[in-house]
Amino acid sequence: MQEITSKEDIDALLASGDQFFVLKHSSRCPVSTHAFEEFKSFSSENPSVTCVWVGVIENRPASNYLAEITSVEHASPQILHFRDGKACWNTSHHLITIDTLTERL
Repeated sequence: MQEITSKEDIDALLASGDQFFVLKHSSRCPVSTHAFEEFKSFSSENPSVTCVWVGVIENRPASNYLAEITSVEHASPQILHFRDGKACWNTSHHLITIDTLTERL
């Protein structure tokens, strides 16, 4: 899994047109830590799916940019699923599980 650290990283993913998932992760939150572990497991089980994450504390401008371009209110942890350059689904907190993510494929 790649860490997203800038608006440019996000724009490059969007320009690719590929399907991808982004986890907005807070290193200070135990719920986010659990979601991060679920996301890592999902990524390992689905190596052909692009999975990236952004630290909402460490990389706040990138996190805010995601909220801005998707019109999805910020939450942490939060998953955003993109297809064809657009956010098509999101969920947050305890709903971030391997099963929930797999259903999106």
